[in-house]
Amino acid sequence: RSSIFDNRASGPGTVGGGLYLSGSASLVENSTFSNNTSNGVAGGIYNATTLSVVNSTFVDNDSFSDGAAIYSSGSTTLANTSISESFLSNSCFPTPNFTSGGHNIENGNTCNLIGIGDQVDVDSKLDILKDVGGLSLTHVPLINSPLIDAGDDGACPPVDQRGVARAFDGDQDGTATCDIGAVEFNDFCPEDAAKIYPGVCGCGTPDADSDGDGTLNCNDQCASDPGKTAPGACGCGIADTDSNSNGLADCFANEELKQYLDTLAVHAGTLKQITSNTKKKKKKAIRAAKKAIKALIEEMGAFSLNASGASLTASDVTVLELTTDVTKKLKKAIKLNHAQFKKRKKRAQKAITNFLALLGF
Repeated sequence: RSSIFDNRASGPGTVGGGLYLSGSASLVENSTFSNNTSNGVAGGIYNATTLSVVNSTFVDNDSFSDGAAIYSSGSTTLANTSISESFLSNSCFPTPNFTSGGHNIENGNTCNLIGIGDQVDVDSKLDILKDVGGLSLTHVPLINSPLIDAGDDGACPPVDQRGVARAFDGDQDGTATCDIGAVEFNDFCPEDAAKIYPGVCGCGTPDADSDGDGTLNCNDQCASDPGKTAPGACGCGIADTDSNSNGLADCFANEELKQYLDTLAVHAGTLKQITSNTKKKKKKAIRAAKKAIKALIEEMGAFSLNASGASLTASDVTVLELTTDVTKKLKKAIKLNHAQFKKRKKRAQKAITNFLALLGF
């Protein structure tokens, strides 16, 4: 579980830019070899013994002669290993000295990779060498890397180079399978400490539902209003109620009340015309006019309760206070006889006029 990087064997005829192995059999496991070079052979590893390389990653190692990743004068077995980006020479040399234990990837075709799950001439798609946890710098597979879930679980160690448990379902197919290489891909949101999967809202955005309405904040334009997911006519926090079904939401209090008051003024004028005709009293017409006013008062009362939280232009008085004042005066007026009505009617009409002035009309 080591990273060997940025080393160079620079003397004449030197070998093994990253590691030189001889003597007893060796195992390289969960290790990274990155940007090591040799002026001779073996940019990454020079092997003169029996070597097993398991779940390791070779990136950008080069030599001026043969074996940019590994030069093996002994025998080398590769398993679950990624070898990529060797520019000056073949990655593995000599090819006959290499045996595949399966599930390896090379971006060329020099390592005798003919085992089960081997891939040749394939880009490993790795991130740059950096700190992503653990005790050493590593190359993490990118989200679209062919290394993800492509390893052999039987050959994989239980943890990766960082100490992260294997295996993780990196391709989200429902089955967790070991990755090829030294690092197990386990985070779809590497820049988001709170998430490893994008979820509904994506990396960097919590999948939160602040108002508990069943719609996540990222899809909810009114994230603090459980009754709405979009502002609608009245905006977040205010119901788009149309208590009288006239096509105008109650939150538009000024416009709505203007309609009521204009209608009240018409009815009051009708009643005045009828009652002023002393020659021909029309009791039926008077009753009808009074009934219309009563109905309108009741409707306006219901509206004022629904709109009581709305703001009125040019006034700090609430809708409820204004409508209560007007309806009180009108109720008193229509209960009186003809002589008394004239006086009360004037007060009611004055209340309507004052009401309109407060609304800005």
